[in-house]
Amino acid sequence: MLATRRSLSLRLIVSMGLLSLVASTILAAVQLHFKYESNIAAVRESLNQVATGDLESISASLWQLDTNLLDIQLQGLVARPTFVRAAIIQSGKIIAEAGRAEAKRAITRHYDLIFSFNGQPYELGRLELVASLDGLRAQVGREFLEILAGQAIVAQIL
Repeated sequence: MLATRRSLSLRLIVSMGLLSLVASTILAAVQLHFKYESNIAAVRESLNQVATGDLESISASLWQLDTNLLDIQLQGLVARPTFVRAAIIQSGKIIAEAGRAEAKRAITRHYDLIFSFNGQPYELGRLELVASLDGLRAQVGREFLEILAGQAIVAQIL
């Protein structure tokens, strides 16, 4: 009778521990999914900020054919978190470039470079900007494993 009671208690403890682990894993996965989506939205917002903050100065440098300043501006773009490549394209040819697009998952945006001179807009080319999502995926993966390990420890303790 005592052995049966211990066996039943042990099965109950193991079942509750496994149930707790599965529930925690599912909740952690959902939470991390939403965090990943939030981080992607932040990357898109930083791409949008380029359109409002950097295009005018890049267009002015391109209009003046200041290649040194263009290189500095492109280097400044790829120095930002998640941006891995910036290039200026004219007539299908790359005339200035910084960084490399070596990402498995990335968001690529193209911006028209337009400069107004005497009230007349001139299209000078395009800025291509690549933001990598690989770092975000790796970060979320690490956090998932940390949460899973923590929950496994808690389940074992319980």
